[in-house]
Amino acid sequence: MDRRNERGFKVRIHIEKSGSGFSGKLINPSGNETVLDRITLDGTHLQFAVNNLSLSYAGVWNEHDKLWNGNLTFQQVYPLVLRHATADEFAPVVHRRPQEEAIRVASTPYIQRMSASIILPPITISLVPSACPMQRPIPGRGADFRHGS
Repeated sequence: MDRRNERGFKVRIHIEKSGSGFSGKLINPSGNETVLDRITLDGTHLQFAVNNLSLSYAGVWNEHDKLWNGNLTFQQVYPLVLRHATADEFAPVVHRRPQEEAIRVASTPYIQRMSASIILPPITISLVPSACPMQRPIPGRGADFRHGS
């Protein structure tokens, strides 16, 4: 069975015959299971409870629509319709962040463009022989100098 409200939130409730009664579990969208403490099913009325959560459900079978119409009590009363789930609905639940849809439909992805220009003034380096009489040019080496004796 599957439960939906206007926002599409799903909770699975699995009930099966066991011995002389029924057993079952509630499975939340994250896949966590909670065992149902009490289940009463007489063909037209369904009731179940999870005592440690103070959660209970009471519903009546609607033969025409093939679903249970009832109320879930958990801190307050919520109208709750249960119906048999389809095979597709048993697929793993994929949680999505609200902004994922906005990202998907955005016109273009963000592209980072970097441009930088550095303009340096021209630098002129002139090598001028020293006026020091102790230094003289090394033959064939241009402006290199050595200390002469």
